[in-house]
Amino acid sequence: AQMNRTVRKLTGVSGTKFLKSSVNAMVKTAQTVMCSYNQMRDQRQLAEKQEESARASYEKAQTMAEAGMLTEQELLEAEQSLLTARISLQSAEKSEASMKAQLSLLIGRNPDDTEIGEIPPANVDFIDTVVLEDDKKLAVTSDSEIQALRRSSSSGSAKAELKSRQVTEAKSRKNLEMDTLYSQITAKRQAFLAAESSYEAAKKNYSALQTKYQSGLLSRQEYLKGEVSYLQQENSFKQADRELGQAIAAYQWEIKGV
Repeated sequence: AQMNRTVRKLTGVSGTKFLKSSVNAMVKTAQTVMCSYNQMRDQRQLAEKQEESARASYEKAQTMAEAGMLTEQELLEAEQSLLTARISLQSAEKSEASMKAQLSLLIGRNPDDTEIGEIPPANVDFIDTVVLEDDKKLAVTSDSEIQALRRSSSSGSAKAELKSRQVTEAKSRKNLEMDTLYSQITAKRQAFLAAESSYEAAKKNYSALQTKYQSGLLSRQEYLKGEVSYLQQENSFKQADRELGQAIAAYQWEIKGV
């Protein structure tokens, strides 16, 4: 009987709103975790390349040490660098697996049977379509705290005045939050454009690096170091893209009152 009463409540207007609110909160959380997972995956891929580069440097150091061209101390330093790279790789792998498990739990899937794709690129031009004042009004309308204040009883002039002041203050806070979120989108877009410019330059350098390596003008060790540098720039660009997307999502969720 108790469950039947609960079901009847959930099928009503208030229950539908509650379910919609709960779903939105879950989706928002899953979006955040997915961004974190993609970041962890990029870091793991970079750590793999850094380990490969450190291993190549150590192998070269071993060869040079055997030929008497390297001191024992220099060989130990190369070995330490390889050990550090391997520890970083293990840490990155654990972080990626943990984040994948967390995301899989949120979406009700087995992490071993789930393949997670890339996040779609952020809409760089989103802010050009924003009408901030209109969005502020929508955010106020969607805010449960403001709506609860408006619906609260206010018998007597003193209570009515207090209620009016509380509503005004709540609306001011909401408007300030929207201004802040809008500013964050602007800042993240500027950071994205800067990262994009650096990434385009890195792609040209990487292309030249590949040509030299294929022509035999670079050793494998030199090539791997250049590849690590390229992946670092690529990761910075992808992270800037994700952060812009997250800033846009935060603004859109605020409009929905989530």
